[in-house]
Amino acid sequence: MLNSSELAKKISLGKNADENGLSIIPAPQVTDIEESGESSVTLRLGRWLVALRQSSQTFFDVADDKVELRAEARAAKFYFIQFGNKYVLHPNRFVLGSTLEWIKLPATLGAYITGKSTWARRGLIIETAAGIHPGFSGCLTLELTNVGEVPIIIRSGMKICQIFPHNVSGGEYKSHGPLTGRRRPYLGAPSDDPLYRSLAA
Repeated sequence: MLNSSELAKKISLGKNADENGLSIIPAPQVTDIEESGESSVTLRLGRWLVALRQSSQTFFDVADDKVELRAEARAAKFYFIQFGNKYVLHPNRFVLGSTLEWIKLPATLGAYITGKSTWARRGLIIETAAGIHPGFSGCLTLELTNVGEVPIIIRSGMKICQIFPHNVSGGEYKSHGPLTGRRRPYLGAPSDDPLYRSLAA
């Protein structure tokens, strides 16, 4: 994990379009990170949310074929939340969001994403897939769930999560996964699993 000085240096390199830097747009204040002594960068909630229509989908089966994935896509409903407006996330409800910031990791950095403790203590969970691969570029998709007892109001532009960058040994290869290069929340499709198909045959 990077300390605050190392993190600030990586962000400064990113601002100068150095391929070894961590690019974040809009860029955070480097001096704030240095003075905080923290090893993370706080990110904000973007303006797109995706909810799954409960009434139109009886189940999800990620091991099924593309027909099932098309049904999932039809079950998705997009919401565009203007700055200053709000979205009410009720208890036991789940939506996909994305970060306001576009990030680009060099081949030498990976990262982990976590929620903010102030939100977690009120029941808002923001991720279940925490790893960000080296070379990722795009807005991060967030899995927002209210596990509390009281509705939670979320707003575009609010501080929602944080990333903890870390060095990667070797640092020669970049991820080119299906989540790279996206601005909106993305439901995604499971990758092909030949071993599973042979086991299930």
